[in-house]
Amino acid sequence: MLHHDESWYVGLAWGGGCWGERGKPNWIPSFGPKQGQVLYLSRDAASDELFWSWQQHTRSDETIAHLAQLVACYHKKRYLVVIWDNASWHTSQKIRHWLAAHNQQAAGQGLPRLFVYCLPTYSPWLNPTEAVFTQNKRRSLFGQNQPDASALRRRVEANLCYFHPQKTV
Repeated sequence: MLHHDESWYVGLAWGGGCWGERGKPNWIPSFGPKQGQVLYLSRDAASDELFWSWQQHTRSDETIAHLAQLVACYHKKRYLVVIWDNASWHTSQKIRHWLAAHNQQAAGQGLPRLFVYCLPTYSPWLNPTEAVFTQNKRRSLFGQNQPDASALRRRVEANLCYFHPQKTV
């Protein structure tokens, strides 16, 4: 059973203020027009292992890519149960069609079937990955701006690995 969620990470510090000259707007450093990175995170309930991938957006295509990576990672299982929230990219018609097609092909190819369950709306406390994001953001970003996207990823991943083993393909 896997708990899944996504979270945006930006290179700006948590818990710090931004300063500027009196009467002028505050200046906040950033690393380009696409400052944010989305961390897709799945947490194995049995082993506490984490599986993650970085994306530019939270859309159905990115979610399908992450699910395909999960299937490759857990290829020896007969089925995977994924529990996630009711985000629009989780409940889209594109996701439903992909899941149906995948599950139809999975039996013939020896891949795990995917069973997806949505948590009730407005209930983030039911998803254990929320705690991982909160802990990681505090540890990774508190009081420190990141100069670029790669530095942000390295810092976030180092802190994820510190607390949880990583599942790899």
